[in-house]
Amino acid sequence: GSFAANHRHATVTTRSPARQPSSRRPEPAHPTSPRHDSSGWGAAPLVIDAKGASAKSTSAKASTSTSSVSKTSAKIPSSVTVRPGDTLSGIAAKYGVSLSALQSANPGVEPRRLWVGSSLRLPGSTSSAPSSVRKTTTTSSRSTAKRTDPYTPDNIGNYLADTDVDDTFLHYTYSSAVARSAAANREYLASVPAPSTAATKEMIGATARRHGVDPKLMLALSYQESGWNHRAVSPANAIGAMQVIPTSGDWASSLVGRKLNLLDPRDNITAGTVIMRALQRSADNENEAIGGYYQGLGSVNEHGLFSDTKSYVSSIMASRARM
Repeated sequence: GSFAANHRHATVTTRSPARQPSSRRPEPAHPTSPRHDSSGWGAAPLVIDAKGASAKSTSAKASTSTSSVSKTSAKIPSSVTVRPGDTLSGIAAKYGVSLSALQSANPGVEPRRLWVGSSLRLPGSTSSAPSSVRKTTTTSSRSTAKRTDPYTPDNIGNYLADTDVDDTFLHYTYSSAVARSAAANREYLASVPAPSTAATKEMIGATARRHGVDPKLMLALSYQESGWNHRAVSPANAIGAMQVIPTSGDWASSLVGRKLNLLDPRDNITAGTVIMRALQRSADNENEAIGGYYQGLGSVNEHGLFSDTKSYVSSIMASRARM
């Protein structure tokens, strides 16, 4: 989630990952953000200025215990994650591929509208990599079999262990299990049908009305989080149109009394909607409820809205006014 900025070269939108819900009682609402990673640390959002420069937020800190996968400059990845200020031409030049080949490898990508956190395939990267650093990309039948729950560190096992996957989001590095789970979920969602933007917006509106939440608010929030893209998965394993991680999905499941599958578009939207409903019931005002989806309500109650959270709330309120 985050901040959209219209640049001369591209429009980029950051999406933040989700966090494990707290068992804090008696407050029924999610006291933390559904978009922070399960280690308890969230990726700090970035405000992108008109020149593509970024300012780090102080609302989240990197965990010193987060495990990382060592990378060398010689490694040529099979895909790259779009970062603030990136352009297709810049990415092509950086990895030594032609712009036309990069566009052909990523059909449907709009050159002037890149989403920060999305993944771009690098054409011919495996064959061009030196044998000493080349990794084998293995496609498993697990990726296309119908799933009733997302991949998580608890069930990923060794799947994609021999594949080079993105394990960084903005300036944070995630464990191999989290990064591989995210890659597996992204791979799965790419292999199955996804609703169109119009269908996604219709589902968001209907789900919001069913749960007593303002449809325009949920449309604006989902646009901020994913651009209404169900196939969006961050390296922190925040999934779908509402960018919810599996542990937050489990908490949302307890709110509705049934298992929600975040890989299913309707269940994903339901999860984000009931989390927002719970936040609205517990927060002192609407701004704090919206900020709680981004910063975490526990943090909002303790520290107030951080400056980047205020920008997030303002952006959503402005989008809602245009809906």
